[in-house]
Amino acid sequence: MSNPSLASNGNGPRKPDRPLVSYVFPKAGPVREDVEHLPREQASLEVAIGSKFAASIEAARGLRVMNLRQASPADEPADVLAERENGETLLIQVVEVVDPLLIGLRRQRADYPARLADRYPKVLALFTGTRLTFVDEGEEPTLPLVASAAGEEALAEIAHALGSIGEDVGDLELGKLRSRRVPVPSAGVELRLLIERLDRSLAVRIRRTGGGRVYREGSRVGLAYEAIAAKARRYAPPANEFWLLSYSSDLLLLDDELEDLRERIDELGHPFDRIWYFYPFPNQDQGFSKELWPRSGV
Repeated sequence: MSNPSLASNGNGPRKPDRPLVSYVFPKAGPVREDVEHLPREQASLEVAIGSKFAASIEAARGLRVMNLRQASPADEPADVLAERENGETLLIQVVEVVDPLLIGLRRQRADYPARLADRYPKVLALFTGTRLTFVDEGEEPTLPLVASAAGEEALAEIAHALGSIGEDVGDLELGKLRSRRVPVPSAGVELRLLIERLDRSLAVRIRRTGGGRVYREGSRVGLAYEAIAAKARRYAPPANEFWLLSYSSDLLLLDDELEDLRERIDELGHPFDRIWYFYPFPNQDQGFSKELWPRSGV
């Protein structure tokens, strides 16, 4: 998707790179990832999400929201301005629903292998001709930020464990797999290491994976509700029509969860004329959209 109006313009704080990701299961060939990197400036990100949302509700409901653009400070409480079909200005406040634990898991699964390869190449040389897969349980505690004193200590503990394990992989046969535990005592974490013998002439390959995020009952809804409630407590009703667009690239809420969220919002005082939940799809102006309030939209 290419739209010059959505390009990063350098305004506002930069957000972490949190791409939209889905998996494509073709009739023939391997499963592949579909990835879209969104703008990292706050204002440009909000317009990009708003544009996907507008296209989605027009396709699903015939509800037209046009001419989306970045709001100025004078337009507060709007993050994004738009027009309805009658020409009236629509104010849209945008809030992201995030899962801090899921973000931490994704970060550690990407950062630690890269830093390990950079800082401890002699240790990894013991595993030449193998693929190393580090597996976590998808639960707390997570490893600390690798670019921190605690992260350096955890990385050193992983490297020390690998040094001991690496002395015992020379006899691993082609195509065979071996499993070992890698304790990280300073972080209270234990990883599982899978060692697979590949061609002995190949450099070691490293990847991180782990269990899916496990949620307590109601916790996903709680994350969405807290994000919405924080906005509800912040603003008074403006003169123009005012929508809240809550979105997430982490959580695709199910029907029963959406109903639970609606029930909580029914008890919440807020200034919004409509409240939406949106899960954007990568590389297309579409997504999963549900109106949470008012109930007439259900």
